[in-house]
Amino acid sequence: MIDKRSAGPHYPPSRSAPITGLIIVRNQESTIGGAVASLAWCEQVVVFDQSSDDDTAAVARRAGADVRTTAVTGVVEPARRAALDAVAADWVLFLDGDEMVPAALAHALVAEVRRGRSDGVAMARRNYLLGHWAKGAGWWPDYQTRMFRKSQVVLPTDLHGAITVRAGAEVTMLPARADLALVHFNYTGLDDWVSRANRYTTLQATGVVFEKNVSGRAAVREFLTRFLKGGGWRLGRHGARLSLLGAMYTWLYVEKAVEAAAGGETGMRAAYDTLADDLLSGRENT
Repeated sequence: MIDKRSAGPHYPPSRSAPITGLIIVRNQESTIGGAVASLAWCEQVVVFDQSSDDDTAAVARRAGADVRTTAVTGVVEPARRAALDAVAADWVLFLDGDEMVPAALAHALVAEVRRGRSDGVAMARRNYLLGHWAKGAGWWPDYQTRMFRKSQVVLPTDLHGAITVRAGAEVTMLPARADLALVHFNYTGLDDWVSRANRYTTLQATGVVFEKNVSGRAAVREFLTRFLKGGGWRLGRHGARLSLLGAMYTWLYVEKAVEAAAGGETGMRAAYDTLADDLLSGRENT
């Protein structure tokens, strides 16, 4: 665990910008120190720790954040509104616990606030997946509206939904350059991907209805979109892996929705119980 990261002199001066950095986190002790350090130029940094089981809270405090313990929500979307309501700020910057703001991006965000012409700022995001920057397969430029005037933001309620601003509000879109992009350290290995994909697809599939036998077509379409249209082929083996994982995610999501509509695990368990009774009573019809 590394918890002694600090921003260098190429960043804006400490606490010099009238921006509040908000981070919602759970069990990310290895990355939260870097996330907080990369926001040291913000007037304040508040970390909402969802009752982590590791040293996330302690690492965040040592890095200089105001840490507040909250209940576990499982995903970040429902927690963002509570975090926003808990702080008094004009400008807010949302960061995930495994993300960082490069120095050039920090300077650009400060300049936008001082310019005073916009209500939000959209920036690209460099996603590092399975150890490599995903420069294709639908993962770049991956624009995110993460800094905004608190009074103008519209927060999503769906999983992985995009943050937007109110109708009529002005959003500045920064150029899609590596130095002006958020850095996201995502999926450290296949076990990490499988664990999160299983959890996310279960949440997404709840209440969604699909026709039967569409999962295969949906997965193939997802692969072709990411590998061909999204330029995954340019990344070689890594692009193929990312495209395949995207297809697997889609297949899981659709299959779980179809399964849930048919009664889910409860329905399957009831069918098994009936079969078990038939076996014992001699009524089984094979």
